[in-house]
Amino acid sequence: ADEITKLVSILTARNTDQLQQIITRFGSTPTAPIAMLTLAAQLYSAGQYEQAQAQYTQFGAKYPEHPMRTSAELGVAHCIEAGGRLEEALDAFDRFIKANPGNFLLPLAQLGAARCLTQLGRYDEARTRYEDFIAANPKNGWAPVAETALLFVDKEKRALQAGQTKAPTPVMVTSEVLPAPAPTPAPPAEKAP
Repeated sequence: ADEITKLVSILTARNTDQLQQIITRFGSTPTAPIAMLTLAAQLYSAGQYEQAQAQYTQFGAKYPEHPMRTSAELGVAHCIEAGGRLEEALDAFDRFIKANPGNFLLPLAQLGAARCLTQLGRYDEARTRYEDFIAANPKNGWAPVAETALLFVDKEKRALQAGQTKAPTPVMVTSEVLPAPAPTPAPPAEKAP
């Protein structure tokens, strides 16, 4: 089968079993790395973080020179974070940042590190990371995410200072933790003249 047919197989795979079959069948072709990354992403989306991390790690070991190697590397950090191992995830994001300056995925690693700091309750460090990101990337498409996350950091810190034991639960939006939206107040009723 030609590469286009193999890529179509990846794009039309309906589940992780089909992707695994493609990897097994076409393992020595240029299509296999894309199938592996797709499988890892699907496992992550399904909440199977350990299996996703194993796929990303296997990708890195099998294709150390592949142009998408950094995607797998960052995927590992996200899996570690999603698994709740925040200190380890922070270390993984920071290693990625140090090893890959100028990489197109660098903003995601920087925001991931700041997000881990927030979840660890290290609000001042998280604030500094978000502020540094915004200052260095004012026109970056991720800047609004950092600005919103910064508002959440401030809200969490104020709640802690006010003695609240539990602040609002964050929700996931793309790969960033953002505050749950507040209910929108009803507009004031207009008075009849």
